[in-house]
Amino acid sequence: AAPESRADGVHYPGTYLAGCYNRLTTRVSGRDVEHESLVNLPNWLCLTFRIDDGEWFGLSRVELLDFEQDLDMERGTLVRRLRFRDAERRTTRLVQRRFVHMGLPHLAGLDTALVAEDWTGELTVRSGVDADVTNRGVARYRDLDGAHLVDRHDAEAAPDTIVVHARTSQSHIRIAVANRNRLVTGDAPDSPSLVRENGITAHDVTTSAGPDEPVRLEKIAAVHTSRDHAGTEPVTEAIDTVRNAPEFDELLGSHILAWAHLRGTFHTGLSTSRAAEQAVRLHVFHLLQTTSPHT
Repeated sequence: AAPESRADGVHYPGTYLAGCYNRLTTRVSGRDVEHESLVNLPNWLCLTFRIDDGEWFGLSRVELLDFEQDLDMERGTLVRRLRFRDAERRTTRLVQRRFVHMGLPHLAGLDTALVAEDWTGELTVRSGVDADVTNRGVARYRDLDGAHLVDRHDAEAAPDTIVVHARTSQSHIRIAVANRNRLVTGDAPDSPSLVRENGITAHDVTTSAGPDEPVRLEKIAAVHTSRDHAGTEPVTEAIDTVRNAPEFDELLGSHILAWAHLRGTFHTGLSTSRAAEQAVRLHVFHLLQTTSPHT
């Protein structure tokens, strides 16, 4: 799902954890239906931006000039490149890199680089966690209750770190999602401001932007739950994990190395068409993500 999106007719942000189930009962056509789901956790990807006091970025609000999205199955990364023109005729380039760490199972990263091509102004990046999530992705199940998270709370753990926590209503699994948002290039004149809006808890980081001056913000996320081995307090552990995590590029390097070890073990050599080989590699990639060494 695109980081700037929320659940709608096109996008369905989903963060899932092996073993994190919850059971609910819904009244349907006069009878009680009991159902159990793999719970959609708070969305750590949540990130958007705006120029000056304009609208927050969304693909439906701009003229898309170029778009490319690549899944690198060898490195386990998703790269998104786009170029767009807004209503004020300003042209901007965006590159985002994303991974869920295969070596350090609690960590994920999103790196966002923005370049103004023909404008100068203020750029505000909003990065946070969306806790207003439900299980609504499958059309035939939408009559069933999809609200599995209760007792939602949030806090600013540090000037660059926020944490959102909740628990599942029936299985009583406690979940904590922490974000560390840091401006890597560009000057931030003020400290990030904390924002709570429509279920999203985020930091707004404002900086100046000009032609060919990249603005780059890196977001490191940690997810901990009460199901973790040798863990007692998910909130504290999530905060400590992002506080002690390396920078994005260093984390990405160790993530790529972990995938290299898996590729060596699960290598497939097919004397067939390139399309068939790519399809098999895609299935192996999804299988290794789902039943990783950490589940």
